[in-house]
Amino acid sequence: MPREPYHAVWAVFVFGWLNIYLLRMALAPILPPLMGEFGLTFTEAGLLATAYFYAYAAMQVPAGLLGELFGRKRVLVAGTLTWAVASLLTGFTTSFAQIFAARFVAGLGMGSYFGNDRPLIAAVTPREKMGVGQAVSFTGGGLGLFLGLVLAGLVAETWGWRAAFVLLSLPSFLAAASVWRFIREPVSAGRLAWRWRPYRTLLRSADLWRLYLAQTTNIYAMSLVGTWAPAMFQEVGVTGLGASSLYASLLGLAALPGLLLVGWASDRAAGRGLGRKGVMALSYAGVAAAFLGLGIAIGLRAPAAALATGIFLAGIFLWGCYGPAYAVLGDLAPPEVLGTAFGLCNTVAFLGALAAPMATGWIRDLTGSFAGGCYAAAGLALVGTLLALSIPPAFRLAPEGARAGGP
Repeated sequence: MPREPYHAVWAVFVFGWLNIYLLRMALAPILPPLMGEFGLTFTEAGLLATAYFYAYAAMQVPAGLLGELFGRKRVLVAGTLTWAVASLLTGFTTSFAQIFAARFVAGLGMGSYFGNDRPLIAAVTPREKMGVGQAVSFTGGGLGLFLGLVLAGLVAETWGWRAAFVLLSLPSFLAAASVWRFIREPVSAGRLAWRWRPYRTLLRSADLWRLYLAQTTNIYAMSLVGTWAPAMFQEVGVTGLGASSLYASLLGLAALPGLLLVGWASDRAAGRGLGRKGVMALSYAGVAAAFLGLGIAIGLRAPAAALATGIFLAGIFLWGCYGPAYAVLGDLAPPEVLGTAFGLCNTVAFLGALAAPMATGWIRDLTGSFAGGCYAAAGLALVGTLLALSIPPAFRLAPEGARAGGP
């Protein structure tokens, strides 16, 4: 396949998402030593995990709006430098309050990314390749998740958890330089006059709200396994941070087949006039089935290999949802406020990320097992399946429509 100009844009954002997930996931394998150092319960550890998500979710809409008004490239560079510095300083924290604050600031910086890179990808990617484009550029998240879990666990086991944050923060400075060097600002970016009408259309679109809420169920499940997977392996008998983190990192490796295969399938379906929501709904249903299996495996204290297989399969469907969902969003949202639309989607969806770590930790404290948390995620994923299928034309395999508010 010949190299096209949009491939360079994809590559820059692959590297950006690699660094976001590298540092986002670094906390998961070090939660056990943190709990010991600060005397935290599972519920309190879940609260610490949400520090990042509170800030990340809160920044989505403002970041998209700032990109539309002042330029997406500027916002991306500033946000990347913010999370790089905050993550570096996390390695020097000495109290629960300090690490909570550092993770919060890192979340603000990372929250600037989604509402600005997604519209840039949509602007340069051919429409017939949009599902693959939105998927490929997000594969860095899977690789970063894999590396974050593996490297943070290994570094923490060798040099302590503070060293993990210091070392893993350094590539993010290169990610900021890559955006500055290789990304071109669209001609219209940063020059838009304020108009309320497209934002009002955005807020009133029932089609988009169905998509937002469906993604909430997916992000809930992703956050659950991303936060607690190492502890889940410890529950079934795996000892050592390195080993449990290595098993949990299979969630990241699942991103490559999940994103590429489901993104390709959604493009094929759209090309045949079937729309993308059927493929998207199948992914949500796959999440439900996988988490049901995870709950059963944990409840039976199944071998670690069985749990690892379940997490890999869950990851294929969790990651697979992204390509068709964001391609559909690009079709439904008013083009002049696409950044805000992506930001609003992620804000609503990350309500699931806010709830999952604490809710699952609470269920674990209450029942003594992570199985109940997995069953809850499976039920929510079924709701996501129905929401995806209800996007008009409801429960029909047909194109989802041109624009929100249109015929």
